[in-house]
Amino acid sequence: MLFCIEKKIRLLCLVALSLSVVGCEKQLSVYEQAILQNRFEKDAALRNPQTSVLRPQDVNNFKGLKYFDVNSAYRFVVPMLPTENNRVVRMKERITEEEKEYICAGSVTLKFPEAEERLLVFKLEEEPPDMYWIPFRDATNGKETYGGGRYLSARKISGNSLVVDFNEAYNPYCDYNPDYICTLPPAENKLSVPVPAGEKQSRIIAHK
Repeated sequence: MLFCIEKKIRLLCLVALSLSVVGCEKQLSVYEQAILQNRFEKDAALRNPQTSVLRPQDVNNFKGLKYFDVNSAYRFVVPMLPTENNRVVRMKERITEEEKEYICAGSVTLKFPEAEERLLVFKLEEEPPDMYWIPFRDATNGKETYGGGRYLSARKISGNSLVVDFNEAYNPYCDYNPDYICTLPPAENKLSVPVPAGEKQSRIIAHK
């Protein structure tokens, strides 16, 4: 019963959002609706004390995460170039400064408006077979976005092609809760250009 109610609420929110945008002479595409639906569901999970990663004192005051507007210019479908077998990249953990090893599956080259950039792609054991992980930094970090960088889940669609969509970029949990220890992106994945897409800094907690 609760599931049905929650599902109806989600649908009503999307309909209301679509109608409000239509009133401004813009209609949401299926792609935009899917991105907004994912954002709505993440906010709902953070508001729910049973599923939230927020500190108990922050749940009641949570008003939703902040995002850049959806921009399809930051969605790429690109080939992943494989790296040498079992290449290991060491990444530091926030706070502890300890290093963890991650297996690099390959790299992707992306053509941003300002420049062409390359990012390393990693395979996590807990992810589905067709999903890859890209931790990255860009020129918005510490300003519009979380200073420690952001993460991205890239989906393999055919052959060696990946969908790399920065509209789905998300923050590590340590942006929401200081009790979490998060992996910092490697130096190789520091972009020289800004990426004004995806999740902004939450400002749920104050970062030093």
